[in-house]
Amino acid sequence: MRPDRNIFPYKAVRITCISTNPLLNPEGWIGENWEESGYDIISYFPSFLPPDCMNCGQGNGDFEVDYQDFSEDWWNVVDTINPAAIITFSRGFMDNSWELEWQYFNSINWVPDYTPPYQPTPTPPDSLIPFNTARYSSLPMDSIVNAIQYANLGLNPYIDYTSGAGNFLSEFAGYHGVWYKAIMDLDSCYGAKKPMGYHFLQILDYFHYSFQFHRNEDQQKYLPPCHYMMLWDVI
Repeated sequence: MRPDRNIFPYKAVRITCISTNPLLNPEGWIGENWEESGYDIISYFPSFLPPDCMNCGQGNGDFEVDYQDFSEDWWNVVDTINPAAIITFSRGFMDNSWELEWQYFNSINWVPDYTPPYQPTPTPPDSLIPFNTARYSSLPMDSIVNAIQYANLGLNPYIDYTSGAGNFLSEFAGYHGVWYKAIMDLDSCYGAKKPMGYHFLQILDYFHYSFQFHRNEDQQKYLPPCHYMMLWDVI
């Protein structure tokens, strides 16, 4: 049994409404000029059958549970849309926890995925720093924890300061976020021209949220879809 068997499925349920893919979101994208912020919000995720699977495998579509597929999709998306901010999600424990990750490692050994080659190529993925070196969160994590607690959803939000994010696709996804931020910060230091909004890349990050939250309709009813993960102002 793979440690990140629950990496994506129920996550997709609540971010479908900000997908621009009509096959995944037939009701239509609602992320344009989100709440008149001046920013569009777009989601990308794989699909699984059944969507409430337990041992879900690789999935299909964007950002599959596969190192090569995920990384290829990542760089294609960021090159295409020039994001001002990115947040990556993954499903975590089978309880009401909401875990925010503090660090992600440029690992040399990863949990094998489902399709050969079973490890990232190259590994470690990031050539800018030594292998097994950590990159760190820049999210306002204390504010996020406070916002989730204030929302009174019956969740237990906390920050994981002790380890990485599991050394599988969860950590690989989060690492891409902080890695991309570091690249953009480096470009900025050397005077590279960046699209408007790139100064918000300090928001780039990743966190787990619990499987049980998605299964509990009593918790969900207090927030409309697509708003629960925006309890704080990300821009």
